[in-house]
Amino acid sequence: DSLANRMDQLANRMDQLAEAQEKTEREVSRLALGQEKLTEAMSQLAWTVRDTQKQMGGLAQTAGYALEAYTLDRLRPLVGILRENPFGAALALRLMPLGNNLALNLLAGMSGIAAVPFLVASAIGYVPQTVIFALLGKGVRVDGAWQIGIAAAMFAASVALGVWLWQRHRAARALEPAEDG
Repeated sequence: DSLANRMDQLANRMDQLAEAQEKTEREVSRLALGQEKLTEAMSQLAWTVRDTQKQMGGLAQTAGYALEAYTLDRLRPLVGILRENPFGAALALRLMPLGNNLALNLLAGMSGIAAVPFLVASAIGYVPQTVIFALLGKGVRVDGAWQIGIAAAMFAASVALGVWLWQRHRAARALEPAEDG
């Protein structure tokens, strides 16, 4: 009796284990199917991201070309001047009190001028403004009316020299024979 009872309990336990194993196998299959679907979705997402990157890259490139064309059309006269006389044009533009150093640097790069004349002219053109700002900075602190006066005179001289160089360059271009086109 006890042996038969034990055998029944063992059989019941084996049935329970078989059911648990079947349930586990169904769950594993369900998870594997979910993982397959997730992998497929991730693959589709990766392709979508690649396509979007290509489209955005094309859009950025198109916008860059349009901006370059617009900028070059508006700045073509300055590009021509920089190409004709890199040193003189860069020096004149650096001596001007109003202007944008970043724009001039980019313009020089776009125009493909030689680096040495541009850099030398830039170094010379920066000196007056640097001295002016240094004198003003020192003059503002302690009893420096003469320093402010020197800074103002250097500023005026820098502007005058820049304007003179610019006008000289424009006058020289006006004297050139017109090209027949």
